[in-house]
Amino acid sequence: MILNIYFNISDYVFYILRVDGGASMDIAIIDDEQAFLECLKSDVIKICNHNDIECYIDTFNSARNIMEIYKNYHLILLDIDMPGTDGITALREINKIYNPKEFPYIAFVTSKENLIYEALKEFPYTFIRKKDINELLENCICNIYEKTNPKKQKYTIKCGRNLITVFTKDIIYIDKFKNYVWFHTVNGIYKERTTIEEKFADLMSQNFVRTHIGCLVNLDYIFEVTQNSVLLDNGESVALSRKYYNEVNNRYYESLVVDDD
Repeated sequence: MILNIYFNISDYVFYILRVDGGASMDIAIIDDEQAFLECLKSDVIKICNHNDIECYIDTFNSARNIMEIYKNYHLILLDIDMPGTDGITALREINKIYNPKEFPYIAFVTSKENLIYEALKEFPYTFIRKKDINELLENCICNIYEKTNPKKQKYTIKCGRNLITVFTKDIIYIDKFKNYVWFHTVNGIYKERTTIEEKFADLMSQNFVRTHIGCLVNLDYIFEVTQNSVLLDNGESVALSRKYYNEVNNRYYESLVVDDD
C-alpha cells in the first residue's frame, strides 16, 4: 500500500510517501528541475519497494532552508547547481555545525562534471551523475539503509587471530571474565581480549543497556526485569546491580512502548 499526499507551499513541493515494508528510511530530494525531481522521486520509490524499505520522502525545489530540515533525514539527494543556495553552499553550512548524531548522508546528484572537484572539498557521502543514475542510485540507497537500520548493522569481534562479523541485533548480551569480553550471540559465543568499557562505548547507542559493571544486555532479548536480575528470552539471567536498576527498568519499558507502537 502506498499513501501519497501532495501539497504546494511557495517554491517548495512536498511529497510524503509511505511504502509498507521493513524499517523506515527518511529521504529528502532537492532539485530545482521539477521534471527531474518527479523522475528521481519515482526511481527512489521503485528502489525502496524492490528492497522492502519503508520510506518517507520529502522533495524540495530549493536548498535555501536546508539548515532547518537536514536533521530530519537519513539521506539527502542534493543537486549541486541551483539558483540561490546551491548544493555546495548548503553542505558547507551544514558542515559548520557538524554533529555526527544529527548528520545525514548527503549525496550530490549532478550533471555538472566541472563542479565535482569543488564539491569534494565539502566531503559529501558520494556523487551520483545524472547520466549514471540508474546504475548508482540503488547502491547508494541500499548502502545507507544498511548503515542507518539497526537491524542491519554489523559488529566485528577480534576473536584471536580471526575477525568474526555478526549482526548487532544477534548479540544477546556481553559480559567480562578476567581479561576477555564474551559475546553471547544467537549463533554462538565468541571472546575478545579487550575491556568492557570499550564495548560499552561501541554499543550503548545501539539498544544495549548496562546491568552491572561487567555486563551489557541487548534490550530486544530481555524477558523480565526483577529487583536484582534480568531474565532473558533464552532462559538465562544476568545480575542487575542496584546502581543500574532504574536505567535498565526505564529503558526496558520504553522499548516495550516503542515495539507496541
